[in-house]
Amino acid sequence: MNTLWNRAVGLMSVALLGVGLAQSGAAISIRQAFINGKALVAMTAPKPLALNGFKQSYSYGLTLRDVYTQAGVASFGLVLASRSGTAADTISFSFSGPYSQIQAATANTLQLLFTAATCLGVPPSQLKALNQPGEFLNVLQRAFGSRRSTSFSKRYSGVNFTLNNVDFSGGAARYTILLSNPGQVGQGGWNNYCAVRN
Repeated sequence: MNTLWNRAVGLMSVALLGVGLAQSGAAISIRQAFINGKALVAMTAPKPLALNGFKQSYSYGLTLRDVYTQAGVASFGLVLASRSGTAADTISFSFSGPYSQIQAATANTLQLLFTAATCLGVPPSQLKALNQPGEFLNVLQRAFGSRRSTSFSKRYSGVNFTLNNVDFSGGAARYTILLSNPGQVGQGGWNNYCAVRN
């Protein structure tokens, strides 16, 4: 799994670097990013949510093909939320399914994580820090490989990353990843963003 993980990290970093450069200072479409990466199988229409402290929030159902092997699919719940307007400043996605889908879930988690981080202003050049020993992706990889429950929270480039609800009991896999930027679009290098209604 280490080789797949490292190669997929490199692939996603290069792909998102292209998205960031091509659309500097503009809205990024999460849906289009999945289409471009040949991962999108299905994405539901946005469903409005009422979340305290947020002006707008929507949930989506995603079914994604393994972006690395193109074999296998995994389904995710995605929430885009905005405290101030139409730009998403909080993004959450979760997986719940059989552990046998962990290969596809892992590859898609990488794309979801990197796309969400790009939406929230993390420069593509800094995404590689997530894969260093003891950092976010390394913790996630160890949890998947050992099937151990864990939680982790850290701030990268002004964005809060949290891994929680990790459970591998009964032959299943479940986890939630939450990213949040308390800043404001257009400040602190946060130029690209994703609209909350995608």
